[in-house]
Amino acid sequence: MGLTLTEDAYTLFDPTTGEEAVYFPLPIRTAETVRRYPLWRVVGARMRGATKTWLTKQHDYLLKHFPSEAPADRTVTICH
Repeated sequence: MGLTLTEDAYTLFDPTTGEEAVYFPLPIRTAETVRRYPLWRVVGARMRGATKTWLTKQHDYLLKHFPSEAPADRTVTICH
């Protein structure tokens, strides 16, 4: 995986295709302060190949904890 780390984002790329595989903005924002938490709980996170379940969990989490940032049409940005 190729990695790009900037002051405001962390991005992993597929080494073969160059496609974005995982992305999240920095600093990480989440409603929890636990040591570990799934990527779908990170505001603004994207994942290539995200399942419908993953996207639904992310959207529902945003609605509950960050309602002003949750898309109204139940879609969440995914990596292409």
